[in-house]
Amino acid sequence: MDGVILNEWDLSYSKRIKFLDDCSIMVLENNDDKFLVKKDFSDKTIWRYEAPGVIHHDFDITKESNIIFLYRTKLSKNFELDNECTHSQVTSDAIMEITPEGKQVFNGLYTKILVQ
Repeated sequence: MDGVILNEWDLSYSKRIKFLDDCSIMVLENNDDKFLVKKDFSDKTIWRYEAPGVIHHDFDITKESNIIFLYRTKLSKNFELDNECTHSQVTSDAIMEITPEGKQVFNGLYTKILVQ
């Protein structure tokens, strides 16, 4: 069976890729792992979102079409968990949810969410 290539995107800069229902793609850029980028079928950037920290693991699209991801954030000197102070070099995961337009829906420290 012979196939025909319908489209190609330049993904050399991408770390993670999701194909979306509208024939666009969402990618995590590989340069510093802080940028989520949506590109249309012709590889044109529709929007680009800079996260407050390094996005890691993966990102996902909710049924409401929002984007949810984990990112790393430094804990302050006074951050307390189980009545123990941590050091300023300690990092934690935070969870963020944004709309397709980049508006923040939710942002919270993973450690605080687990403790509550």
